[in-house]
Amino acid sequence: MAGLAAGRQGRLHPLVSLEVLEVVPERWLLLAEDWAFVLRPGDGGSTRMIVRSRGALYPDLRLSALNFVFWRLVFELAHALMERGMLRGIKRRAEGTARLAQGRAASAVP
Repeated sequence: MAGLAAGRQGRLHPLVSLEVLEVVPERWLLLAEDWAFVLRPGDGGSTRMIVRSRGALYPDLRLSALNFVFWRLVFELAHALMERGMLRGIKRRAEGTARLAQGRAASAVP
């Protein structure tokens, strides 16, 4: 969450950025279009990240059976796969940063 501030842009993907609505360091990040990233302390010094997002059918489309199938089977599946990839990337970077900090702390001990 470093470098993020309300009113700036936060990247979800190299091609997708959303306005940052609120940042509370080490607690949560709220983005435009109903995205929230919340950090919760876990057992043994771990941290759990909860991601919430909300989407809606386009209001100008009729809710036909085909439209429903598209949104539930195509869009929701694609969204779930992309979000999983995003979360795995966040986890990989967070754990790498933690390992780097531990290595620096260990090397600083005489």
